[in-house]
Amino acid sequence: MILLDTNVLSEFMRPQPSGQVVAWLDQQSAHELHTSAISRAEIELGLALMPPGKRQAGLSMAAQAMFEEDFAGRCLPFDEVSASHYARIVSGRTRRGQPISVEDA
Repeated sequence: MILLDTNVLSEFMRPQPSGQVVAWLDQQSAHELHTSAISRAEIELGLALMPPGKRQAGLSMAAQAMFEEDFAGRCLPFDEVSASHYARIVSGRTRRGQPISVEDA
């Protein structure tokens, strides 16, 4: 399983995605690629904060297609088990002097 971060997902929504990102993704098995509810929330928040217009509408449609078609059944929830993993990851990194943001944990 490969969990894609928000910045990788955002590349799909660009008019011309990074060639390096596209090349890397082309080498992966599609069923191994997953996203998370947190990444979806970050993208949807960014879209909700954009001024209404053609750009916002286009990006919203692209995001909807990405989550409902490309990642159908492969968007991992943030549940009780995830909360426990989150606490271990954040506390361990903080103790090592390598803090991490909530979204990236």
